[in-house]
Amino acid sequence: MTTRSIACLVVAAVVSLGAHAQDNRRATEETLRDIQATLGVVPSFFRAYPEAGLPGAWASFKQVQVSEKTALAAISRHWSTVLNGAAIDMATFKGEVDTSLRVAAERAAKK
Repeated sequence: MTTRSIACLVVAAVVSLGAHAQDNRRATEETLRDIQATLGVVPSFFRAYPEAGLPGAWASFKQVQVSEKTALAAISRHWSTVLNGAAIDMATFKGEVDTSLRVAAERAAKK
């Protein structure tokens, strides 16, 4: 392989990584908007979650924890680890949960 072809491969890889980073950023922004719309607040533990994993983590959380169709609690262990590992402030967490529950109650009353 020539130096020129190696340079072309490097440039292509860098361009690809840049596009991937933009896609991740967009997915993260969309996820944060959906969290806000769903919970009425973006809890600090979601802001502390690694950006690359946030869309998947939110999808999981929303499908299990927020869904009216499930009473599963196994995912609680995961979120407990996130909260403790990220050292989320308990008073902030409680306030965010209170906001989420208030928004859920308001939406339920409108149905």
